[in-house]
Amino acid sequence: DPKAKLEKFKEALETEAPPSREELTNLKEELVLMACEWTVEKYFWNPVFITDFPLTLSPLTKKHRDKNQPRSVERFEPYIAGMELGNAYTELNDPVDQRKRLAGQKRWSEESTFVNQTLNNENTSEENTNSIENDHPLDENFIHALEVGMPPTGGVGLGIERLVMILSDQKNIRDSILFPILKDKPK
Repeated sequence: DPKAKLEKFKEALETEAPPSREELTNLKEELVLMACEWTVEKYFWNPVFITDFPLTLSPLTKKHRDKNQPRSVERFEPYIAGMELGNAYTELNDPVDQRKRLAGQKRWSEESTFVNQTLNNENTSEENTNSIENDHPLDENFIHALEVGMPPTGGVGLGIERLVMILSDQKNIRDSILFPILKDKPK
């Protein structure tokens, strides 16, 4: 019942400390991205590039070069035929900024999990809380690599199966997998 979930969420908000301005901004950015994913992505039939993602949702990405966009990062995703084909970004190589963002992501993950558990009426047992804390561990080896001089890099991911789907006019991604013997059997 959505009404009951909303009441339970309101009750939780009243008993917890009020969210900070940064937490509200993070929530707003995540909600905008989720709304886009749920509502408009399926209408991107012709090629479209979504750019300038929110800083809080891309912790491994460099801040935008345009100083007028202080909360955006250098990242884009191409869409064709209503589906995302890939993801590309300029990787962050500043160790101080990276540590700060990874720590912020860990905090945000814990807060988001609390909200989801509250809305879904899940209990927060000790076992469940421990798994939440391990979702985004701070990778000290990665931070050390940045400190000793990791060169500027970029990340690119392309969904080959999705590209094959488009080129071969397939409706199901399972039909475009290269090694059909490895496909999961239908249930």
